[in-house]
Amino acid sequence: MKVERITPQKFSEYFKLADGRYDFLDIYAYQDIPLFLDPFGLSAMRDTWSKECEDQIATYFQYLLDSINRGDKKTVAKLLNALHEVDEIALGYSANEPSGWGIGKMQALEIQSAFESSEAAKSGDIKDIADCALLIPGISRDKISDITANILKKKLIEFTQKQCAKHQIPVSRVAVNNAFDFENFNFISYYADLPVINGRAKILLPIHSVRRDPELSKDKYYRNFVLEFLRAEHEHAGDALATVMKNGSVIVRIGDLKDKYPLNVDFLYEFSKLHPKILTKYKEELRTSALKQGGKVQLETKKRILNSTERKLIMAAIKPGNRLLLFSYR
Repeated sequence: MKVERITPQKFSEYFKLADGRYDFLDIYAYQDIPLFLDPFGLSAMRDTWSKECEDQIATYFQYLLDSINRGDKKTVAKLLNALHEVDEIALGYSANEPSGWGIGKMQALEIQSAFESSEAAKSGDIKDIADCALLIPGISRDKISDITANILKKKLIEFTQKQCAKHQIPVSRVAVNNAFDFENFNFISYYADLPVINGRAKILLPIHSVRRDPELSKDKYYRNFVLEFLRAEHEHAGDALATVMKNGSVIVRIGDLKDKYPLNVDFLYEFSKLHPKILTKYKEELRTSALKQGGKVQLETKKRILNSTERKLIMAAIKPGNRLLLFSYR
């Protein structure tokens, strides 16, 4: 009995591209893929285009923080309320087709409130997207991915158009919403030529820019840098948190450190102000890790139920005969 394995159709398969090696992430045609856009992955590309992306991210955050410090709530709301999951890039954890609910209206208001009440933001100690992820409550890795995609939407469309020209991928004139315009410092809508699948425009990402598990996270900074620094400090001091072993060695248990220094953004902010070199070291590690990872990312999805479009394609492809269909969701 012949076994036929069916997997979700990829972008390259839909457009019948011949070359199997691409500079872009070969997304799935009809579903999201559980990966994240990593701003440090972009900067690690080290070309003119990625440097422009890095500059735009820094410019956006500087404008946002200046608006907060001026008390310009209208501009702050405009900058944050326009942030949503960018459906066209097809990243995330939507159960079927792209959902567009990365940052909803209520979450945008919560993020706005977090920025406006943050001592780190008001003091000007937030200087880049890493500081934002670490020192602002409610900003997690998926939000950083969404925010990055929103800020860089025009640059990513530019990248997509170059890839389409290179691989002769057909494009259509489509409306693009909520793209940040760095000439007018405002989110705008305009028309652009993009590839379209099943009526949905697609924006491609550089293969080096995506990660399954980005290094940029409060937990990793806290666990791998902050607690390790504090453990060394307490071991050297030999204080109440230190335990002397039978062989004379001194240890400080991570559990005890977590009890004394629980993870929250206020603690991370105060620690980073007192020990700025640790935060700098963490950012340097982010860039080093991004360079090492390069485009090495697993593109398979997790197990999931195929959406209606995929089911129709599968049913249409079934040929008569005694063959067993083995469905693979990876």
